[in-house]
Amino acid sequence: MSKVLKAKRWLVLQEAAKHLSSALSEEVAVADVLQLGLERHLGLSARFVKSCQVQAFVEVQPDEIQYEAIPSLVPGRPDLAIPVGGEIWTDELGQIRQKRERVVWLEPQIFDLPMLWAERSDVERAYQREIGGIEVAEAVGEGVLLQSLDGRYFSLVERWRERDSSRTKDPWLFNDPDDFQPAARLPQHCRIVVRPSSLEAFLRRSIGSDNKPTTLGERERTNLLNTIGALLADSGKKESAIISSILERHRDVPGLKERTLQERFAEAKRSLRAS
Repeated sequence: MSKVLKAKRWLVLQEAAKHLSSALSEEVAVADVLQLGLERHLGLSARFVKSCQVQAFVEVQPDEIQYEAIPSLVPGRPDLAIPVGGEIWTDELGQIRQKRERVVWLEPQIFDLPMLWAERSDVERAYQREIGGIEVAEAVGEGVLLQSLDGRYFSLVERWRERDSSRTKDPWLFNDPDDFQPAARLPQHCRIVVRPSSLEAFLRRSIGSDNKPTTLGERERTNLLNTIGALLADSGKKESAIISSILERHRDVPGLKERTLQERFAEAKRSLRAS
């Protein structure tokens, strides 16, 4: 990647496609970049030219969440448990997050697109435009999920009715949460972009470093041998029995031959004793 590209905080889709074409030695179009984003091979971002209004998600523990019982409208059905303080969402790593009701302004900046909620429809819409495909309707009810470069999550919101101080106990509360709803799509002033670091990460996964196979360093090899040696020592089985079991279950796997296993096991035991 050139020094100019590395110095940039973001690249337009055409620049990203051009760089990928050069790095991969094959033609890559803007539609390819968008499809890689949809398939979550390549991280896409959104550049906000203007300020935006959001509600923040904060990390919470299960025992910190309080619920309010709402009577069911269907006779005989149990009451509904509604979380007090805001919507609950569990991210892909299992971390529970709760959306705060307070609406805040964020300055123009770049957000990563997690591709989980309505932001995915925006990318799909851009992709369909590039290939002359179908019209993509706005996502209903999901809202746009944004992730700042420091890892925080936000729900993009938009005002659905004008401020009326008579509706709130606080006449100075300008951003009354009741006046906002989840945004169905990214704003018009927003542009889908690619961060150079996302391109580099994609290329590392795709072609590796200089197209050379990755080899273990001395420390990594020693750690791996020690792990194998420790498993052998704690298995409680004879080495010959372990080898027989491996050959029986994985007879067609390359590299798992009796002689090879004997040599590797002996090397692992020596490494463990020397550590």
